[in-house]
Amino acid sequence: MSKKFANDMAKTIHNIYGWTANESQAVPPKYDLPDYVWDRVEYFSVGFEYGLTYTGCLKFVLAYDEKECEKFFRYGDPRPWFPVSEDFKIWRDQYAMREMEIAAVLIYT
Repeated sequence: MSKKFANDMAKTIHNIYGWTANESQAVPPKYDLPDYVWDRVEYFSVGFEYGLTYTGCLKFVLAYDEKECEKFFRYGDPRPWFPVSEDFKIWRDQYAMREMEIAAVLIYT
């Protein structure tokens, strides 16, 4: 296992499971994600204010089938589609746990 892989997996695991306690309250982790990931999360999570569901938002952020996602996005959001960058695709497809990271961020931020 390479050092980069080990470091990346440690970040991913922390982003999902790195909860702490502050007195009697659970505290979610401080999510360590690249800017291009945050940009997608922030762009699509605005849709929660307009009735976008959690699963819909997760689907749009990940955009495994970008053409289908763009089609459905245009049905309910007047903003332009946020195309998936090559950097994001590489990040998303690097480890299977990336989807869990995005899910945790959408729920707890």
